[in-house]
Order: sequence, then structure tokens, then C-alpha cells
Amino acid sequence: TKLTVTVPIWMICTTPNGCSGQHTDFQFKMAEQSFAHLMDEGGTCSGDSGGPAFFIRDGKEYVGGIASWGMKNTSTGECVNYASHTKVDAYETWINDFIGSFTLDGQSCTNPAQCLSGYCIEGICCENACDADCMTCNSGKTPGLCIAAPDETPCPDSDPCDGTETCVGGACIGEGTPPGCESPFACKEGSCQPGTGCVYTPIADGIVCTNHDICDGDDECQSGECSPIAAGLDCDDGNPCTQDSCHAVNGCQSVNEADGTSCVDDDLCNGEESCLDGECLADQALDCDDKNECTIDSCSPDKGCAHDQMSDGTECGDCMICSSGLCLPDECGGGGCATGPGTPAFSWTMALLLAAYISMRKRKK
Repeated sequence: TKLTVTVPIWMICTTPNGCSGQHTDFQFKMAEQSFAHLMDEGGTCSGDSGGPAFFIRDGKEYVGGIASWGMKNTSTGECVNYASHTKVDAYETWINDFIGSFTLDGQSCTNPAQCLSGYCIEGICCENACDADCMTCNSGKTPGLCIAAPDETPCPDSDPCDGTETCVGGACIGEGTPPGCESPFACKEGSCQPGTGCVYTPIADGIVCTNHDICDGDDECQSGECSPIAAGLDCDDGNPCTQDSCHAVNGCQSVNEADGTSCVDDDLCNGEESCLDGECLADQALDCDDKNECTIDSCSPDKGCAHDQMSDGTECGDCMICSSGLCLPDECGGGGCATGPGTPAFSWTMALLLAAYISMRKRKK
């Protein structure tokens, strides 16, 4: 029968320097001081380092730790303190690698420690290093044996400038044709640098090039880049009823605005404007006629209608003259007209206007 003892876990260390005292990273303490005497019956003090610490889950026994050390009274031989165990999950990868060290040739592996031969090549355990050109351990027919690779298997060397190499009859043969290294850049030239491969260096500044965008104008090389050197295309057609844009290949393009879109111009005299079929059309021009014979009516694009008074005395009809911007009967008859009641030029309307005008002048005096 195996010597065992059942005690509680007192403390688990899960991080560096996570526990005090002599405990290191990823260890756990099996018992506190009050349970130390139980160790005499089959605990750590009764065995050697490396003994297992078991955990039972769902009726199954698992190894959770490996005994590291325990404190024992050298005079009496009794345990006086807890026991310390190292957690096995903290070293799971190393343990699995060690357990897998009996894997046979031809079986899958991730590192040499898993293989009985000590060689993990191309993902399987191999009989040897199999590191010569055109040799493989994973041919599909004899996995684990180092044999010649199939023809046409790539076997590149360290210099990409001497062409590509492939396996032929177990030998690595180069075709000897260097790569073209054609430059995909308008302002860089390509060449092959031994040991590196294709490199691209800028050509001289000022060489004409194209960046395949006609909208930004003419281009030339600058520091290895194809850059615009002039103003781009001006696609403004001056029509407020079109949306103007530039396409990199097709150039300027215009699309009509929706009918009814306002397209007010800088001329107040031609009325309000709106778009129709891509044209800016005016509704109706301003009517600046104020029906006054003694004003000069005009329209300016920026201010609109204007009404300037004619000079006083300007004739504005038969026996009528302008006075302060009004067209009134000629009081003095300077024009040779006979005025007054009973004459053809006189009317009661004119009399009323004359009376109102005389009354206004008297009030001003």
C-alpha cells in the first residue's frame, strides 16, 4: 500500500514572488502548522522530493503537484511545518515534451524533444537531420525516412539574383535566369542586388512622367515620386446649373442641377432665376417705371431700380412742368399756355393739384 495523508491546501502561489517565505513561483503549501504532525504518517516528511500530490475529481485521481520540500525536526524526526509542492500545470509543456520523447520516426512532432531520434523535420520525427538539398523526411510514401525529394521541388539558395532552383533527380539545379525586376514605379528603376533580390532606386528629377490622373495637370519625377508640377484642370464651366467634377481618366465632367434649383446671378434687373434643363433662366425682369413723368427710371445690376428727379422747370406735358419731382401746371404760363378757369388746358383736377402745391409752399415758408 502507498503511504498517503489527507490535508488541506493552505496557500497557492500563482505569480512571481506571490508567496512569502521560502516558497517560489507556482508552488502550493499543503498544510499549515496545526496539521504538520499528519505529515509523519505518510506526508512529505516520510518520503522523497518528487512524490506526487493527488487531487480527486469526480472519483478520478489526478497529479496536481510534485513534492519539493518539507520542514522536519532533525532531532525527533517529526514534521514541524507544512510541505511545499510545485504545480505541474505550470510546466505542462515541458512535461508533455518529455513524455513524447518516445515518439517514433514518421509520427507528428512539434520539437525535437518529442522524437526518439531527436530530429523533428517538416513536422514529423525523422531518422536524421535530413538537411541536404533535395532531401525530405515527409515524402508521403516513406515518412520518417530521409529520401530524395520529388522533381520540381523548390530548393532556393541564398541569392535570388541567379534565378530559381528546383530539384531534379535528387540534385538542386538552377535555371540561371535572373529575375527581370521591372519597376512598377514611374520614377524608379529596378535592378537585382545579389543576396537581396529586386531593389528599386529613384531616377533623375525632372523627367516627365504620369501618375495616371489628368485632373492634377502635368507631372514629373521628384525624389522618386511622380508629382504634379502645374495647376490642375479647371472644370468650372461658369454655369450655375451644372455640377462640375474631374475624372482621373476622362477629365472634366458636368451634370445638370435639378430643375427649379435657384441660380441667382449678379444682376438684379433681370429678375429671379432658376435652372431648367441645365440652363439658368430668368422669370421676369424688374419693372422700374414709377409712372412719374418727372423722374428718370433706371436699373443697375447691383442696386436694382433707381428714380432720379428731373430738373425743376422741365416740361412734362402740355402746359405742365416738373417741380420738386412732381409734374404740375405751369403757373406763369412761361410756355405760352393760357391757364385758368375756362381755358382748354385747365381742369378741376389741375386746380386741386395747384391749390395743394401752393398750400404746401406756404407751410414751408
